[in-house]
Amino acid sequence: MQPPVPLRALRQVKIGARMFKQCRWLNEPDRWALAPEGLAVTTNRATDFWRETHYGFIRDSGHFFGCEVPSSFTASLRIKARYESLYDQAGIMVRIDAENWIMAGIELSTARRC
Repeated sequence: MQPPVPLRALRQVKIGARMFKQCRWLNEPDRWALAPEGLAVTTNRATDFWRETHYGFIRDSGHFFGCEVPSSFTASLRIKARYESLYDQAGIMVRIDAENWIMAGIELSTARRC
């Protein structure tokens, strides 16, 4: 038998569902779903965000599920991921356009699994 879900958790799910209704995809992945615990995504191969790196890379093919927010806002997230390949990552992005954005996340950057 499953333990009852705390009321606080139910409120968070309702707030999250309402927030997710406002979001739109940039580079929508082939496989994704809204689950009770949050957004579940399986990324497509060879997708990323890079902007004018030392090597000249410019990539704007990563998956971004976002919504417009006021100029002043607070954001928080919890990441639960199964990192399997080098450079797999998940995080948060604040994006104005293809040339003006910032992201922060957790990335698998060694050959060892987390």
